[in-house]
Amino acid sequence: MTIDQLEARVRGRLPLDARAGTRVRAVEALDGHEIEVIYRIDRKGQRVINYFCDGARMSRATLLMLMCRETACPQVQAVRLQWRSFIGKPERPATARVTPLRPAPLMVEVAVDGAGHRCVARPAPFECLTPCPLGAHAPQVLHKTGWDLFEDGTWVAGGLCVDNREGSSRPRFESPAEAQQWLATHRASTLALFDRCR
Repeated sequence: MTIDQLEARVRGRLPLDARAGTRVRAVEALDGHEIEVIYRIDRKGQRVINYFCDGARMSRATLLMLMCRETACPQVQAVRLQWRSFIGKPERPATARVTPLRPAPLMVEVAVDGAGHRCVARPAPFECLTPCPLGAHAPQVLHKTGWDLFEDGTWVAGGLCVDNREGSSRPRFESPAEAQQWLATHRASTLALFDRCR
């Protein structure tokens, strides 16, 4: 169930000839919250929709951002922080623990094998133009981490996938498992051609 579906449900139940004060409501549990949408006729005869989350009234945009699953979005993070403060459960800063110094690799690599090739996946930062999944705000440039695939030190695949219809982008591989799947299934023939060209 989505906010759009709740709105459609209440719009379909309010009669066209309803008088001032008439209201219909829909309540649904979404992501651990009780979401209530009320469609009513106000004193001026205007049709109005009100939104509530766990009994607290809020705007549609705020509710959408509270429900949004795009954790990299700074607006979503800010709304969730405000919500936690509002309900009396503010975020507690993580306690800083001093850990002893240990040698660590300069570069993180995950072995990825498939289609007869032994590759490594390395994390890479990307700036991705990302639309809000719920349409709460305009697309934003978000910093995301993806993975690039290398064989014998040579870049094989990765980078960004660009959706030309939406103008949005995302990392081609969001995890080493996605790079593994790509290597094992979709690109065996391309890698054979790549081998002949090297």
